[in-house]
This record gives sequence, C-alpha cells and structure tokens, in this order.
Amino acid sequence: MARVGRYVQYLYAEAGAGPRGMDVDRMGAVSFGALVTMLLAAARQWFLRSPFHPAGFVYATGLGGLLWGSAFVGWGVKVLVVRYGGAGTYRALRPFFFGLILGELCMRLLWAVLAPLGEPGTGYDW
Repeated sequence: MARVGRYVQYLYAEAGAGPRGMDVDRMGAVSFGALVTMLLAAARQWFLRSPFHPAGFVYATGLGGLLWGSAFVGWGVKVLVVRYGGAGTYRALRPFFFGLILGELCMRLLWAVLAPLGEPGTGYDW
C-alpha cells in the first residue's frame, strides 16, 4: 500500500504545473481510491466485525501525513469532553463540531470557486 501512496503523492506533486488535457493516471488513481473507500465503508456497514476502516485506507496510502495532526487533536478533544463532561456533554457539543467541519468545507468550496479568478501566486482580483 505504501507504494500506491507514493505513486499518488508523485501524481499530485505536479498537478496544475501547466496546461494539459485530462490526465488519465490521476483520474484512475482518484477513482481507485474512491472505489476502495466506498468498498471499505460498505464492508463496515454490512459486516459489523470488519476490522478495516475507510479512514485507515486514507492514512495508509500516504495522505495521512497531511491529516494526522487534526485527527489527533479531534480525538484528544473527544477524550477530554467524554472524560470530564460525560456522554451528555459530548452529545451537546457534537453539533458545534459538525458545524466547524461544515464551515471548513464551505470555505474550501468558496476558495475553489474563486481560485480561477486570480493568477497563480499573485492573489485575487476583486
């Protein structure tokens, strides 16, 4: 799996470096990753004792180096909330943290829409 992760990392290293047509290698890698993630999620849904988690696939294929810090902080906050506040506090705070995640996704979407308006490295023309 590490070899697949390094290959995906290599594919994304030069993404957007110049104008090109559709990159079949990158599309294949993304499609393969999406398929494996969906299969792992389905396995966890259908087989209750499935030891494989879709997030584990993401971490194992090389992208985990970008995500482990935020996952560790999230896990740490959850442990502290459950330990010192109990299950009721955890359930009460869950919408707040889901809102943080949704806000992050909305901002990423906003910047993805605005990014083509500016030149690379020069900021955005308002």
